[in-house]
Amino acid sequence: MPSPIRTVAAVLEDLIFTVKIRDAARRAGVELTCTAHEPPPGPFDLLIIDLNIKSLDALDLIRRWKDSTRIAAYVSHVQIDLLRAAQAAGAHTVVPRSAFVRELDGLMRGA
Repeated sequence: MPSPIRTVAAVLEDLIFTVKIRDAARRAGVELTCTAHEPPPGPFDLLIIDLNIKSLDALDLIRRWKDSTRIAAYVSHVQIDLLRAAQAAGAHTVVPRSAFVRELDGLMRGA
């Protein structure tokens, strides 16, 4: 069984997804940090990354955090190459945006 999620950092620029992530964190009782830049030093139980973020290299971020933090990333459903690149970089979960929204509550619970 996965460890419970208590702390989450989300790296994204999209305000709509920021609201969705904040709402899910609140429902789960999770401490959340949102940023459009490098996340602050952890530890975090979960790092959420929008693979389309423009302010930093999302794949590099995955490579640097993959050994210390569970990583969930999301991307447009048509960006199959980027989805596969994130998996190869070490993201634990990579899903299309639409699936990410559906799975968000489960992610916050550690499912």
